[in-house]
Amino acid sequence: MVTALEASALNPRDPDSANAPDGARAALRARIAEEVERQGGHPLARRTLALLVESALAPEESANGERFRDRRAQPRGGDPVTSPEGTVAPEATPDLPLTLTAYVSLLRERHPTLFAPPAPEPAPVEAGPPPAGESPAPGAPARLIAAQTVLARTLLNRAAARGRAVSVRTAARWQDLRRRYEARRAETPTQTPAGTASILEAPRGPGAFVRGAAGGLRGRIADAGARLQGAGREGGILRDRRVLVVGAGLLGLLAVVVLIPPVAEGTRPAPATAPQAEAIPTPPTRAETPPADEAAKAGGTALTGSAEVIDTATLRVAGKLVRLFGVEWVRGGQADELTRYLAGRTVTCQPVAGSEARQCEVDGRDLSEVVLFNGGGRASAEATPDLVAAEDRARTERLGVWAR
Repeated sequence: MVTALEASALNPRDPDSANAPDGARAALRARIAEEVERQGGHPLARRTLALLVESALAPEESANGERFRDRRAQPRGGDPVTSPEGTVAPEATPDLPLTLTAYVSLLRERHPTLFAPPAPEPAPVEAGPPPAGESPAPGAPARLIAAQTVLARTLLNRAAARGRAVSVRTAARWQDLRRRYEARRAETPTQTPAGTASILEAPRGPGAFVRGAAGGLRGRIADAGARLQGAGREGGILRDRRVLVVGAGLLGLLAVVVLIPPVAEGTRPAPATAPQAEAIPTPPTRAETPPADEAAKAGGTALTGSAEVIDTATLRVAGKLVRLFGVEWVRGGQADELTRYLAGRTVTCQPVAGSEARQCEVDGRDLSEVVLFNGGGRASAEATPDLVAAEDRARTERLGVWAR
């Protein structure tokens, strides 16, 4: 390596250059330092490279304003150049002087350790497609829609689960009621007496017609009397004169009807055709009835005969008022419906131990259960489970007093 000291010894300075202005030398040194730095001189070797260039440079009046000299103090031209055919051209003549840029490039070729290696060019980054598994993050509207969708799906699943639970409970209750009903029918076969024919079937014969009309009129009068009695309970006294007039008229009609003798059972003509379906639904026959010994212990006697309907919870049998066991009268109960159901048939009322009410039956059917089954009243506190079940059925079907 050629140091700056050796370069100074080999190329002594021209005495005339000592008188050169300091401004021109300072500008030349600045150009040398700038060119060395531009061509990548090592930071620790830039001062050495600047001295090498300055020692070989001989300022003179020329087109370039500078000329480089070799070790023999001769003007130096361009270096040999390799031709495209591979041959080396002879050294350039002094008429073609080197420039500062060319000389620093020559130093770079001869002393590469004094220059920093060129920075590697960054490899081009190819923008490939995004990974298949990853998707761009959704925006705010998409996130909102997704959240609302999840919420709606959750609410829908919850509602469906509740609906299925209600359906299962309803089906279980219905199956239980159906099993109970089938068990009752299996224990006691259902009988369809001729007397329970449709209320729309017209009785045959004048006596039957009169007896049916009288029974219906008795039921209407009894219902009106029960309503008057209820109005009296609610208001304390009967203040409405129109109600009194209507009551008096109904009582007069009742007296006329009572004077009409009932038609004997033997005079009723036999039906020519089979009876139609019942208009009033009849509950299944109860399998359990109070035993006869309990009635005997109660000290009462059975009452048998045609029943006069006072209201849906009270009858008059054999001249005595009888309250149906387990039935409580409710305003709105239709006594005329019960009158048409009885249709003059024989009613048997048995005493019940521990109660003033009686258990009345018509053709083997419990009359209390019939009334509650069709919504004619309300089950009292002493009602049996069967009577309560009949009331529940009427309430569910909204029959009778439960229709409003």
